[in-house]
Amino acid sequence: MSIEYVARRDLDTSLWDQAVSAPANGFIYARSSYLDLLADNWDALVIDNYKMVMPLPFRIKWGIRYLYQPAFIQQLGVIGINSNDETERCIAKAKEYFRYAAINLNFDNKIMATQACSNFILDLTKTYSELTGSYNYYLRKTTRETKTSELLYKPSVAFETSIDLYRRSYGNRFPHVKERSYKGILQFAEHNPSMVICREAWYRNELVSSLLLLKDIRRLYLLISVNTEKGQTMEANRFLMDQLIREFSSSGMILDFEGSDLPGVAAFYTGFGAVNQPYYSIHWNNLPWPLNKLKK
Repeated sequence: MSIEYVARRDLDTSLWDQAVSAPANGFIYARSSYLDLLADNWDALVIDNYKMVMPLPFRIKWGIRYLYQPAFIQQLGVIGINSNDETERCIAKAKEYFRYAAINLNFDNKIMATQACSNFILDLTKTYSELTGSYNYYLRKTTRETKTSELLYKPSVAFETSIDLYRRSYGNRFPHVKERSYKGILQFAEHNPSMVICREAWYRNELVSSLLLLKDIRRLYLLISVNTEKGQTMEANRFLMDQLIREFSSSGMILDFEGSDLPGVAAFYTGFGAVNQPYYSIHWNNLPWPLNKLKK
C-alpha cells in the first residue's frame, strides 16, 4: 500500500472528490469545496493513487502544526474500502507529520486507539407509515397533537436566517465555533444550493423552528436544528423533524442526526426510531516537554 502525503495545493480535486463520494464511509464533509471553507488548513494522505484518502485538517500554533476537528465536520478519517491494518498504517503516517492530534475518524475506522462516539441514523427507505410505527409513544402522541395545531411546514432557501438563528440561540454553548465557521457554512450553502436543504416551521406569521441539512447521494446531514422561545414551548422541532421524515420517506436516503452522546439528545433521536452508528475519535500527544503538559 502506497501512502503519500500531499499538500492541498497539489491535490487533484477531481480525483479527490470522486474518491470521497463513492464509498459508504465517504461523507460530504470530505468534499474539497467543503473542507476549503470549514478547515483552517488541510492537507491529505493519498493511498494507491486515490484508491483511499485521508483528509488532514490542521492548525499552526507556536510554529507547531497539529490536527484538529473543524466545526460542522463530524467524521473524516480514512475514506474508502479499507481494513483496520490499513487504517493503522495511515494513522502512523499522519503521526510522522503531526505530533499532536484530536480528530474524529469515521464509522468504518475502528482501531484499538480509538474511542466510540454516538451518531444516530434513520433509514428512509421505508414508507412514512412504516417509519412512524417505530416512533416512541410520546412522539406519536405529540405528533398527532401538533398536526392539528396551526404549525405550518415550509421549504426555504433562507440559509442565512437559519444560521443566524442558531448562532444567536446556541452560540454561547459552543464558544469554540468561530465566526469563520458560520460564514463557511453560509458560503457553501449559497454556492451549492442543491446540496443544502432548509425547512422551517411557522406559527401564523412567525418563524418558530428551522432545520438546515447537507445533502449528498446517500445522506441528509442534520447540521442545524433550532427553535425560537415560542417554538420551544410548542415543541416545534418535533413537528419539523416529523414532516421532514414524511417528505423524504421512501427516498432511499439516510437521515443522519449527527450525534449525540448527550442522553437527552440521544433519546430525542431514538424516539424517531433512529439507531446508533458510532464513529471513532483518536488523540495523540507526542509534543516535547513542556508543551506536552500544556496541550492535553
